[in-house]
Amino acid sequence: KQKTAYEIYQCDWSSDVCSSDLFGKQGDKDSAMVYYEKIIEFPDNPYTEKALLKAARSMYDKKDFAKAYEYYSRLGNKTENTGMLLEANDGAMRSAYLLGDLQHAENYAQRLLKTENVTEEQIIYAHYILAKTALQQGNQEKAMQEFEITDKLTTGEQGAEAKYQMALINFNNKKPDEAEKLIYQL
Repeated sequence: KQKTAYEIYQCDWSSDVCSSDLFGKQGDKDSAMVYYEKIIEFPDNPYTEKALLKAARSMYDKKDFAKAYEYYSRLGNKTENTGMLLEANDGAMRSAYLLGDLQHAENYAQRLLKTENVTEEQIIYAHYILAKTALQQGNQEKAMQEFEITDKLTTGEQGAEAKYQMALINFNNKKPDEAEKLIYQL
């Protein structure tokens, strides 16, 4: 249903909110996205945060990381809800990293680490992202520090890659004994 000028003026968002929720529950994310974007067009309404969150999730799932980053970062700048802020910072960090935007990935990783109620998984991934961005920027000292933190926090995939990267840094810095010791720990 097309909004009338009066509905827009009166900020009657109920039809768009209901439509987006209905389509979202039916699994029709494309149709729901149309309504989320309509709600987001008017940023000062009571449904903006919810629409930004659902739009960001939808775009991330579709691997449209540029749009996901846009929505997550807007949500992070708007919300005061701790849960939404955590997800916004985490989603923006991951999206920026996947886009190759190292500066924003690093900024959001640092923001995430300072966010209240951050989970252990988010802490691990934030340090992993900080290590990867430092490595890609040629800052081996910082990368080594962040990989060491990642390695201490997890024995999972990121921990294994952290050990490997530390070994590689040591090898490239003419420290083959330290590199070998790390490799045998894998």
